[in-house]
Amino acid sequence: MAICMLGDVENDWNTLENILNEEKPDMVLQVGDFGFWPNRPECKYTKKLLKNRIPIYFCDGNHEDHNTLRQLCRKHGIKKPIEVGPNIYYMPRGSTLTLSDGRRVLFVGGAESVDKGQRTPGYDWFAEEVITEDDIANLPDGDEKIDVIVSHTCPLEFQIVPHEYASIFASDPCRAMLSQVLKRFQPKLWYFGHFHHNNHGVYMDCEWFCLPRIGDGPTSYLLRPRSKLH
Repeated sequence: MAICMLGDVENDWNTLENILNEEKPDMVLQVGDFGFWPNRPECKYTKKLLKNRIPIYFCDGNHEDHNTLRQLCRKHGIKKPIEVGPNIYYMPRGSTLTLSDGRRVLFVGGAESVDKGQRTPGYDWFAEEVITEDDIANLPDGDEKIDVIVSHTCPLEFQIVPHEYASIFASDPCRAMLSQVLKRFQPKLWYFGHFHHNNHGVYMDCEWFCLPRIGDGPTSYLLRPRSKLH
């Protein structure tokens, strides 16, 4: 199974459509700032994407309509994918997905907006963007095996420097929350975006990938088969 990992989409549906047509993956996992703004006409999915047949699973970033996402979670629950478009699924914080090779992927979206001062509360900024203790409490038990984590920002342990915004993003309280997630589950792979930066590293036994915004770097990353892991 070809699994495509994508960075921030930010409702750039034309580029997303081009990637899907070129890569032809079996599945897409996306790291947040997907561009979920169902109440803003300029951000709605294109007509072509509405015919999408490739499953796309995304976590929430900081730039999403968190009010609507919370409503969907109250209606459908937080433990399973929530379909928000044709084959487009929101993965609530703490939800998991089992891949065809048996690996379990944990999604933990959320991040603090450094530009919230320039945004309008309730329209394009929501306080619910940050990861809370309640979100951590909703995670699977620590003894459950998690192989891959998909998040928007990253734990403090991941040294994303050199990057011009690294010091600003370091104060994001969500990063400390994700450090708890890292310690609890100790995954082998971790994918995130948020920094609009292409970077890669290893922390202890966890290999991490910071994915650039689509169109700004490599078009996609493939989640490698289990046989090629450690």
